[in-house]
Amino acid sequence: MPTSVLLVGCCEVDWLGFRSLSKTSDPDLVFYAREPKSALQQIAKSNYDVVIMDAHVDGSGPIDLIQSIRNIDDDQSILLFALHENPAVLVRAVSLGVLGVILYSDPYVTIVQRIREAADGQSAWSRDDLRRLTSSSTSTVLGGGYPVPLTFREKDILTHLVKGGTNKEIASGLGISYETVKEHIQNILGKVGVNDRSQAAIWAVHNNIV
Repeated sequence: MPTSVLLVGCCEVDWLGFRSLSKTSDPDLVFYAREPKSALQQIAKSNYDVVIMDAHVDGSGPIDLIQSIRNIDDDQSILLFALHENPAVLVRAVSLGVLGVILYSDPYVTIVQRIREAADGQSAWSRDDLRRLTSSSTSTVLGGGYPVPLTFREKDILTHLVKGGTNKEIASGLGISYETVKEHIQNILGKVGVNDRSQAAIWAVHNNIV
């Protein structure tokens, strides 16, 4: 069965490059392209195996668009398409459940592999990737060196956050309700003194919680 891939915010050259994948590397990949506003409308009424978001999209930026996609479909598989790695953006993307990044310089075989992994719901982020991104990110400075009384359940949820799990995925994986996950995350934010999920993920990695 063909794998449907929606490209969001990519220029025509990028669109043609991705289309060539279906001819030269994997004929089962079917690509569609939309501008951000129409892409959100399309995602709301159609099912795509993978959404590839241009990290340099104009307007509200990739993170806001990814959040908008999550509001429509919390389980949508998403990849970023970027000129180079931007730790501040990628760390936020991880916390929103983005499964990996495709770089402009990646060979076709790597791009196809990333798309296939994302279509299967597999994360391309390794623990080393996360440590490298958070250590080089200057988006936030988080404290360490003091004990935080996290429960075992909160540590479990932090582990899922670092891996990019959505609230629905965390709830399913831990066998608890969606609302319970949201409550635990709010408790975690308060305990470690951060404002959002991405900062909590960074804190967890820096403090060797996961």
